[in-house]
Amino acid sequence: MNEVNCPWMHYPRGNFPLCEEALCEWIRQPANTYSNIGFFLVAFYLIYLYIKKQSVNGLGFGICAIFIGAASFMAHSSGTKFFGFFDFAAIFSAFSLYAAKDMIYTNTVKTKNVFLVFAFFFGPAVLLLYTFTSFREVIFVTFVIGLLVWESKILKAQDQPFLVNSNKKMLGVFLIGAVSLALDASKVICDPHNHFFQMHSLWHICCATSIFFLARHLDQHRP
Repeated sequence: MNEVNCPWMHYPRGNFPLCEEALCEWIRQPANTYSNIGFFLVAFYLIYLYIKKQSVNGLGFGICAIFIGAASFMAHSSGTKFFGFFDFAAIFSAFSLYAAKDMIYTNTVKTKNVFLVFAFFFGPAVLLLYTFTSFREVIFVTFVIGLLVWESKILKAQDQPFLVNSNKKMLGVFLIGAVSLALDASKVICDPHNHFFQMHSLWHICCATSIFFLARHLDQHRP
C-alpha cells in the first residue's frame, strides 16, 4: 500500500495507539469510526426526552453526545492530529456540563447561566489538553476523580449513599468502557484486521450509554 496516495496522508497524523489497522481509505478505522453512531442515538433520544419534558438535562447532554460522537467519528476516520485533539477534548464537554450543573445546584456560583459556568470549565480544560498533550490521561483521570468526590458530597447532603441505583448504572458502564479502552490500547485483546468490532468500539458504546445514565441520574438527584 502506497500511503502517500491515501486519503488524509497529507495532514499531520495523530497519536492513535489503537489495535485496529488503519486502511488506505477515507474511513481509516471502520470499527472505531462507525461505533460512534451510539453517541448520536443517545443524543437524539435525550433530546426527545427533553422535548417531551421528561428530562431536564436531556438537551445539554444530548448536544454533548453529538459533539463527542462527531469529533470521534472524524478522528478515527481520518487519523489526523487535528481531529485527534478534538476527539479527546470533546469528552470534556460532558464533564464540564456535569460540573456546571453541580456548581449551580450547590449555589457555588450565583449565575444561573449554565453556558457561562460550562465555559468556565471547558475552556481551561481544552487549554490544558492543548498545552500538555502528553499528560492528557492524567488530566482526564483528575477530572473524573474530582467529579466523583463532588458527587459524593452532594449525595451525602441529600442523605443518600454514594452508590444509588442511577449512578451505579452510569459508573458500571463507564468502568466497563474504561477497561475495554485499556485492553485495546495495550493490545491485550487485539485483532487489527477486524473492521467490524474492536474493544475501542466497545468504549465508544459504553461512553455513549454512560452519558445517557448521567443525564437521567441528574434528573433524579438534582431537583
